[in-house]
Amino acid sequence: MNLFKSEKNTFLKNKRFMNFLIGYGVSSLGGSMDNMIFTLLAIELTGSPTSVGVMLMILSLPNLLFSLFGGTFADMFDRKKIMVFTNYIRGGLIGLILILFIFNKLTFFLLCVVLFIVESLSRFNGPAMGATMPRLLTKQEFFKARSFYSGVIRGIVMIGPSISSVLVALTGYWVPLTVDSLSYLFAGKMVSITDLSDVQVKSTEKKGVKQVVHNTVDGFRYIKSNKFMLKLVVIMLFMNLILGLFDVPLPFMMKQNFNLDKTYYAYLKSIFAGAGLVATIFLSKYEVKKPGKTIIIFMFIMGGALILFGLSKNYYLACILSAISAFFRTCIAITLWSFISIMAEDKYRGRVSATIGMIISSVVPLSNGLSGVFVDKFPAGLIFTFGGVFFIIISLIYCFDSYVMNYQISDESSAVGA
Repeated sequence: MNLFKSEKNTFLKNKRFMNFLIGYGVSSLGGSMDNMIFTLLAIELTGSPTSVGVMLMILSLPNLLFSLFGGTFADMFDRKKIMVFTNYIRGGLIGLILILFIFNKLTFFLLCVVLFIVESLSRFNGPAMGATMPRLLTKQEFFKARSFYSGVIRGIVMIGPSISSVLVALTGYWVPLTVDSLSYLFAGKMVSITDLSDVQVKSTEKKGVKQVVHNTVDGFRYIKSNKFMLKLVVIMLFMNLILGLFDVPLPFMMKQNFNLDKTYYAYLKSIFAGAGLVATIFLSKYEVKKPGKTIIIFMFIMGGALILFGLSKNYYLACILSAISAFFRTCIAITLWSFISIMAEDKYRGRVSATIGMIISSVVPLSNGLSGVFVDKFPAGLIFTFGGVFFIIISLIYCFDSYVMNYQISDESSAVGA
């Protein structure tokens, strides 16, 4: 049976989905400018590289502190209100930074405090948006729509830092900060004008601290009780663990394998991004009929490409192999997340996305740390080869799981989870 089926993109005629795409596409432009703008601001305020590290560390805390509760809130409260108000407040806080900067009242401490709040609000906005979007589409539409959405966001994120650096150079900070603030306000407005009355959570349970904690724990139990979802989480966990090993050895591989300057790795990073963008376009054109089987086949191909990439001594061949691995890596990630969103019951969807996101992202710092140790002890290319072998082993193990391989998405006309 065919794994893919080509059909017209009917989701592009879905006004509610397009409102989300436009609103969050614009806010992603502002969000992609954040890192560049606030890094430069921190340096200007303190003149210390250490301050940048401190700021980035502070901004990583909300993911650990609030992600789980953000998912619980998305399942307990009005998701539309969460999205609207968190976007409006984030836009207002960025505007506050702008005002403080213009009147020379902005300090490094205030910058960190405001950005911590902004990032914390994002931990509530993300699960609410992620839990709402599947309800706007049919199962098959959602796979293609998520791919299309990811492609648009990836493209915007690729150009955002460049735009912010140009704006800072030409106008100073007031224009990029204004754009950043307005982008969040625009996203909030687009959600506010979208009719979501038929997809809202209608929870009648009491809403107190004890209930929030109880529902958060209940979200863990739900994931644990769904054996198939748990298998997918394990795949994602191992993927992030192995892929996180690749960031450190890549520049060292330029010298060891190709006898080139370390700066050449930047071209490979661009190829990664470009191949990922192509993958989103590919998935937006085709319906994935058997997502489990698709994931396993793609993982096997990605593993083979990584093995050859690690062994390659030709830079141009390595570029081709890196594009292949990045293409299938993106296809796997989008299919996995779409699959999990479809499987999750609507009343648990916010908690599922937030909990899984936090779990799989928690291994990245560990993986990054291990990669530095491995580069000191082994050739850089060997780390990629090891990763490729690992992915092939995982794919071979799962290819004998008949449930994973044969699960098929039904051609439903109803909304996901409706």
